[in-house]
Amino acid sequence: MTMISIRHKTFADEYLNNGRNATRAYMTVYKPLKVLGAEASSARLLSDAKVRAYIAKVDASNLENNQISKQKYLDFMDSIVQEAKTAPATILLGDIKDRALNAIKIIGKWQGYESATQIEVLSIKEILKSQEDEDSIEL
Repeated sequence: MTMISIRHKTFADEYLNNGRNATRAYMTVYKPLKVLGAEASSARLLSDAKVRAYIAKVDASNLENNQISKQKYLDFMDSIVQEAKTAPATILLGDIKDRALNAIKIIGKWQGYESATQIEVLSIKEILKSQEDEDSIEL
């Protein structure tokens, strides 16, 4: 694959960073006198095979990084839930309980299980209640 020129790369980067407004990216990089010329030229640049390939490469890299970040976040949320499940009921004060319940809601939304979130919340409440019952001391 042949290399993309510095100006084309700068245009593509500006295009990706400004919300994909090609005319604005072209005007920032090339500083034309007329907007009409910028519209036509930006469209021409977006149809250039090298520019398209560069944009696709950056998009793929961003998607991969986003998936890794999302997985790390979900793992963190899961660790909060696991912490709440394993903590003794005497330690499960409002903060840990609230964090666990919020983590479950967020995980459910991210996974597209809006209605399942309610079931998960009920499940964690039952687990917490059973732990409280086990840890309580009869007088």
